[in-house]
Amino acid sequence: MTSHFPTDDPEAGPLACAASLRRLVEQVGSPPAAAFVDRFVRLWPGRLHRLHVAVAGRDADAGRDAALSLVSGASMAGALRLAGLGTRLHAQIPDAAGASAWHPAELTLADIDRCCGESLADVVRLARHICPSAPGAEPG
Repeated sequence: MTSHFPTDDPEAGPLACAASLRRLVEQVGSPPAAAFVDRFVRLWPGRLHRLHVAVAGRDADAGRDAALSLVSGASMAGALRLAGLGTRLHAQIPDAAGASAWHPAELTLADIDRCCGESLADVVRLARHICPSAPGAEPG
């Protein structure tokens, strides 16, 4: 049985994590962290498109690459739910091309679609508070 879960499940984990974003600020500084979050958000549509193309085309190599890209960027930006879903998607990408083999990956991609907008919005909100140099940041 697959570990598929709805994105409104509180056990699924937080959408965004302030601690992850604070670690990024500690590692690289506030302006680069703010720039990273901005870039992560701007590149999101392309990342999501790559995932959809790979899953629809049953391209395991492209799917794994796109999933790892999602996990890496989302983890650094503090988008923990997206990172977790990307990890799950990566694990679910089969070597076989049959539709039934890809069904779990399709379900997880649908979860990513459902939570990405709210996740990105939460990351941007956090960045405004944690990275003083973020666009629209509030002092404090």
